[in-house]
Amino acid sequence: MHPNKKHKTDDVKEEERCLSSFNTTTALNRHVRMLNTRNDNRLPTFYPNSNHNKRKNKKMIKQKRTCFVFFILFSLFFIIFPTMYSITLYYGKERDSNNKSTVHWQHQVIHGFSESILYLEELDRKDRSGIDTNITQIYLLFMSNKVKKNDSSSPYWCLDCEQASRVIWNVFSEKVEASITSLKKKKNSNSHPTSRILLLEIRIGSVREWRNDLNPFKTEPEFFIDKIPSMLRWNGDGRSSSLLTERMCMDEGLLRTFFQIHKNINTEEPLQLPPSPPRTLLLRTRGYEDFYSTLNRITLEEEVSLVFIFFVSGLNQDNGRMWCPYCDIAHVPTEYFFNHSMDMEITDNKKGIHNLQRPPPMMIQAQVADDYDSWKNASNAFRMDPLFKVAGIPTLLLLRHSNKKNMSNDNNRTIIREYLESFQNLKALQTFFQLGNIT
Repeated sequence: MHPNKKHKTDDVKEEERCLSSFNTTTALNRHVRMLNTRNDNRLPTFYPNSNHNKRKNKKMIKQKRTCFVFFILFSLFFIIFPTMYSITLYYGKERDSNNKSTVHWQHQVIHGFSESILYLEELDRKDRSGIDTNITQIYLLFMSNKVKKNDSSSPYWCLDCEQASRVIWNVFSEKVEASITSLKKKKNSNSHPTSRILLLEIRIGSVREWRNDLNPFKTEPEFFIDKIPSMLRWNGDGRSSSLLTERMCMDEGLLRTFFQIHKNINTEEPLQLPPSPPRTLLLRTRGYEDFYSTLNRITLEEEVSLVFIFFVSGLNQDNGRMWCPYCDIAHVPTEYFFNHSMDMEITDNKKGIHNLQRPPPMMIQAQVADDYDSWKNASNAFRMDPLFKVAGIPTLLLLRHSNKKNMSNDNNRTIIREYLESFQNLKALQTFFQLGNIT
């Protein structure tokens, strides 16, 4: 018989003999010494102190630790954190319900003319059908496309849009905070007032699309804008108001007026009016007869000596804005700087005391014609007026009325100054109203 086979046979016999008396210490030690002398050094799987089992146990312990770490991470990200966030939202809503005021704001980005019209028409349809969308204020922001269309961090290809975006977002944040503060003050209301503010950013396209004269943003009455950036308040049913364009979108004061943030421009606090508020200083007239009746009333009856007169076009029936695009651009900054100059005078050096020595200047916004054809008619009453002789719109004048009894009304009235700068020159416009108060 081969020696290896004999050796293996003896091993088997020895192993059976050791197993039969495994409970004795002597047999176990002899069995271990015998196995250690074998050439292959194989250990029985049942021996508890083998190196193989030690390595296996260490590997199992390491796997268990890894599984435990993954379980902890999974619990944190998918169980504990969401639960804490839900609790925060719950108590936040409960706190809002206790204050009876909630404010939601939304920034929506839409590309192109057709998509923006469909979106606004859907909002109008819901409003007419009685579906509660909770949208109380809609602001439209017309911007260029990004340099990289699908990259939100990419800049706008229009440099003015890129500069204006920072200022607009800062003032819009003030609008949201002011709305929250305003609603929190309504503690006596039994209802739960909510305000949803929508800033709809409409991107007009590429440089080539914008430079096309037939671009629908420039030709269609829904928007009718030819400059970017531009901003509009959306009033529903295709009607809008308060157009701001280009550099006007970078002026914080004009943006606060646009977003209807009522703050004192000098103190950054709500304007404190005197106990007996002054009469309305800005009047609007339509037509020649209405204009002169209003002018006679404030100069003769109320004895106002200085009157700003702003000749503009009538309103477009399609969109509710002035049909003259230059008047449409000019009227928001003109009214803003007039009101700003009146705030300076009424508050009497920021003291909030109404102690003017003379009646404050007033302003008349006079619509000269309802449409373009009526304005171009040579027999238009404003064109033929011997004092004003309005040759173009918009026109801004400062009129002085001396109110002398021995002279007629026409002789008492003198045009002191006419504004000849661009209405987009905000510094020149502000200076014009400030000089009018000094005069």
